[in-house]
Amino acid sequence: AWVPLAKSNNDQKIQDVKIDVPEETTKRITRDSEGNKIAFLDFTNTPQDKRVATVSFYVCRKAVVPAAKGEKRNGMTQAQLKKYLGTSSLGGNLKSGIVKETSDKIVKAANAKTTVQKAKAIYNWEVANLVRIDSTIGCGRGDVEQILKDQAAGKEAGGKCTDLSSVYVSLLRAQGIPAREIFGIRIQGTDTAAAKDETTAQHCRAQFYDSKLGWVEADPADVLKAVLVQKLDKKADKDTVESLKAEYWMGNNQEWVELSEGRDLTLNPAITAKVSSDPKVAQYSCLQKDGVLNNFGYPHAEVDGVDVPCYQHQAYSYSFQYDSKVVCC
Repeated sequence: AWVPLAKSNNDQKIQDVKIDVPEETTKRITRDSEGNKIAFLDFTNTPQDKRVATVSFYVCRKAVVPAAKGEKRNGMTQAQLKKYLGTSSLGGNLKSGIVKETSDKIVKAANAKTTVQKAKAIYNWEVANLVRIDSTIGCGRGDVEQILKDQAAGKEAGGKCTDLSSVYVSLLRAQGIPAREIFGIRIQGTDTAAAKDETTAQHCRAQFYDSKLGWVEADPADVLKAVLVQKLDKKADKDTVESLKAEYWMGNNQEWVELSEGRDLTLNPAITAKVSSDPKVAQYSCLQKDGVLNNFGYPHAEVDGVDVPCYQHQAYSYSFQYDSKVVCC
């Protein structure tokens, strides 16, 4: 099993990481091809009835707020930013075709010139033209070209957070703006009495990079989720939608922990499982192709070379317990 391990950054502090396993189980911390931390667990010599592990950590999050005037966060070099300008296997062609054409059209219509203006124009377009689709499996696959083709054809277009964040990232990258999807899980609630089940609370956020501000958060996916949950009409309830857009533009709440970033990941040690030839099974898998994960937002596991579908939660659970007594960030 490969379990994503949160690491500290400007918006979260991770402490007291523990990996508790049976004595027969091998454990070690590794990193994937994007540098994300992994708790790797090998149960080969562990009796089947003892193949249970607990990975835990203490996280302190703070709300992500817009940078103050003159403040720059997470300064990066051009060489470091290069990987945030390319496409993934599902990110679409950024140089021509529907991704580039859609991006150019949005920016031109808004007469956007600066990085922030272009990012805001694409953000506004996405909220206006895409939707959250609750029937989507997991957080979605993030097939950008297919979503944009559906939108252009007048079909219901969108999905869940990976789909919506991936569209945002690709449209930005088509403008030469570094952008990325960051994968994590919600940590909601203030009840200190008991742990809360968060097993299905995964959420993918998006960020773009501005040379003056550093990494900037924008979350059209959560705007569109709120529109669906609150049963809002984008035209009739325009003021409410605009308020939601403002809430998730250039900032975000603290009720989430980042676990990983990046697409088309190779894990360490490498996956040996193959993508199932049965589409009914493959649709519940995080494997994008043999040996490569679409993203590392979920735990991954294999048994005797057979993939354990990450979107079927019988194999694992997440829980979160709020602690109001300690301020660590």
